Amino acid sequence: MVPYGFHFRFEERKELVKGSYRDKHFNAGSILLAFGVFESVGGGLNTWFRTGKLFPGPHLFAGAAITVLWAAAASLTPAMQKGSETARSLHIALNTINVLLFV
Repeated sequence: MVPYGFHFRFEERKELVKGSYRDKHFNAGSILLAFGVFESVGGGLNTWFRTGKLFPGPHLFAGAAITVLWAAAASLTPAMQKGSETARSLHIALNTINVLLFV
């Protein structure tokens, strides 16, 4: 016997696959990662070139943490492509923490 709702979920998944949302998310994430890392490193270099030093404080540490979280979340992509639900959940959790740091 097929569990209740299975057919609906299967049909919904087929529609999502047709929309190629995974590819759109991957492309947007890649652009965000590249731009974010560029800005993170560029911001630190700009400060260092202008003043000759970095100013350790909440802004610097939050920016470094955001960059590390972006890289960690992106590194989970191969595992997610293989269907790992743990990698997917961790990817979502890392990006949620990232958004909270950004705000």
